[in-house]
Amino acid sequence: MIRTALIAGSLAAATTFNTAFAQEGAATDIQPEARALMEKMVDFYKKVDAATFTSTMSMSAPQLPMPMEQSSAITLARPNMFKVVSEDSMLGGLDAASDGKIMMAGMPMFKIYQAGPAPKSFDSITDGMSADGTVDELTMALGQDPGLAFGLMLMSTNPLEKMLKDVNSVTLGGDDTFEGKEATVIKFRSPVDAMAPMANLDIWIAKGDSPWLLGIKPDLEGMGDDMMMGDMEMKIAFRDWKKADKDGASFEFSPGEDWEKVDNLMEAVMEKANEGMAMMEDMEGFDDLEGFEDFDDFEFEEPAHPTLGKEAPGFELKTLRTDETVSLESLRGKVVVLDFWATWCGPCVAGLPTMDKVTSEFKDKGVVFYAIDLREPADRVRSFVDKKKWTFPVLMDDKGEIANKYGVSGIPHSVVIGKDGTILKVHIGFAGAAALEKQLTEELEEALSAPSTG
Repeated sequence: MIRTALIAGSLAAATTFNTAFAQEGAATDIQPEARALMEKMVDFYKKVDAATFTSTMSMSAPQLPMPMEQSSAITLARPNMFKVVSEDSMLGGLDAASDGKIMMAGMPMFKIYQAGPAPKSFDSITDGMSADGTVDELTMALGQDPGLAFGLMLMSTNPLEKMLKDVNSVTLGGDDTFEGKEATVIKFRSPVDAMAPMANLDIWIAKGDSPWLLGIKPDLEGMGDDMMMGDMEMKIAFRDWKKADKDGASFEFSPGEDWEKVDNLMEAVMEKANEGMAMMEDMEGFDDLEGFEDFDDFEFEEPAHPTLGKEAPGFELKTLRTDETVSLESLRGKVVVLDFWATWCGPCVAGLPTMDKVTSEFKDKGVVFYAIDLREPADRVRSFVDKKKWTFPVLMDDKGEIANKYGVSGIPHSVVIGKDGTILKVHIGFAGAAALEKQLTEELEEALSAPSTG
């Protein structure tokens, strides 16, 4: 089930992590009653210094062989201590903890973990920042557990601000029940084609004097076949909220003796998952294993993107470093590789060095590469790129208009454009450095060998 866990987990992370941590924009139409209820919930959480709860994410889709669940037991304590232990996970699961000094996160499925300095506060984590104030892959990895991500957001200092960014409208959905508990529904909505983190979901807030967050259900309709989300159903349940005594709680992370320490947890997960899938598919008699009789008929082939084979939309974008403007028209006759990304996107950050490495090897043959940042302030992107010591060119899509033209509904989103301006390849997500290097190398060789008709 490694293939299923990897892809389902990646989809979940893409939805929930981005949901919790918005970057730019603000809600323009907030129903007063909805705002009042949100403020009540936020004020309640501000009075909670420590809490325990269990989160369960459930997913089902025609692309999955069976419904999937991921459960976690979570403890949070201000200002910067937490612990999450995965339970009964079919999606890989994340174990992580911060004792206030050291933060560690690991994947039990692969027996690997990453360690680093603990953030100064939950705000540092929800902003995707490390202890020294720069975006860090370890904190990004925490977004793999949606319950932890939302819990950290609720106990940050400005949860209401985070929830309302990038949302067009917030309305009451009326009274309802969630797993037998009386609740009120709030609906967040934005245009589907916008890369809006908290854009389209319903949340259930408990009635009464203790307005705990009970549940979240993203509205995935219209997200696009390229993300394989159109027919997916996802729900995150928050159960057994309790105020806790942080002095009596444990925030230690103890990896097993046979666990391996890695520098980049998410990249290592992707690579190990790919290795595991390759080994299973090469196993003699694999098709005869119980439970895998129909494995050959169950494939996660990347759906054809609607822009494939069409002329690439033109653009004129400013570079990150200068006032220079780069246009697609000026690149005619070259093979162009674009990668839409953002500093808060863990898979984007993990994949960009490989994109740069491979395209650089083809530079003398007429391949150019541009990383297109979405909706982020130039100062933040510049600081991030400097910290990473990246030298590849970055273009700024300040309003996301070019991303919309290219049908970007999830990042990383990479595009290979032929010498004649036709879109040859489109990929969403990151499946590990080794897989990306092999795939992109083959695609560029094919693109360069094609005759130019432009």
